Amino acid sequence: MILVLIITLNYTNAQVDSKDWPRATVNYFQQPRVLIGAHITPVLGVPYTGIFYGVDANVKVAKILYVNAGFLAPLLDMSFIDGSEHNYAFYGGGELVLRNKKTSDQFDLTISQSRSGDVVTTKYRDYYVKVYEPSVFRFGGEYYMNAQYSPNFLNTKRKFEIDGEYGLQMPNGQIISHSSTLNCFYFYLGIGKKSLNYFKIKMPDYQESDKFTSTLTGYFDLFYAPFIKLTPFMYAGQSYDPADFYRVMPFGGRFGFEYYKTSGKYLGFYTRIELGMMPGIGFPVYGKIGIGISSIFTKLKSIGNELQ
Repeated sequence: MILVLIITLNYTNAQVDSKDWPRATVNYFQQPRVLIGAHITPVLGVPYTGIFYGVDANVKVAKILYVNAGFLAPLLDMSFIDGSEHNYAFYGGGELVLRNKKTSDQFDLTISQSRSGDVVTTKYRDYYVKVYEPSVFRFGGEYYMNAQYSPNFLNTKRKFEIDGEYGLQMPNGQIISHSSTLNCFYFYLGIGKKSLNYFKIKMPDYQESDKFTSTLTGYFDLFYAPFIKLTPFMYAGQSYDPADFYRVMPFGGRFGFEYYKTSGKYLGFYTRIELGMMPGIGFPVYGKIGIGISSIFTKLKSIGNELQ
């Protein structure tokens, strides 16, 4: 890194705005109605940890309404406790456009680079392209199932140890070990902002054309779970509710972003990065990064062009 820094400091960069370059055509495309992303997603946290695969879909059903759905299923389940159950998550919801802001964004197109001694000269052109930035209200629900849990220092109301392991203290004073599964359904409400960039810049006598066709959504959601199912367990011939022994967390939240890059073709790049805390047992914090491919099934449709 030091060597790269020394080499970099030996050169002086010069930026030249080539206003005398021939005018370019900016082609604008219609936003795709259907966006599909298939991905591999490592997840680290609680209630589940592992490597998952999934599919996410985002559909524009009206000018001010999007709907979305998806799922996660395990490829490699590495839950934080022992257990043979696999963890699955299903989700769906909508995005209501509150404000569809139309703005102009500066885009620099590099024409050429040349070097004279220690000076590197970059020629470029500035273009101001039309982009849309809708602000959205988000709503929906998610369901995860077969999540494993057992007593630990974060999730039990009273902390007792059995030979270094945590257990539950029963009414008669005896401490027992315990493990089970939970199923959880929760609603979410939130806000988000999209950046819709669908254009291509092409110059006369310039072999390459620069294109930026993508949908980027940043979001923040709050969770509430009216349904957290904990499997009752038997002790001394009597059934007990695990909620009497564990800290049940009905609230949560998350923030993240989702990115579809279509490149004006049938297939492109997809990613989704998210951090948050789910409703569940204890403090079920998690982080996940999904990387995969996106598809729009049809080619982008041109909605006009202009010279700049």
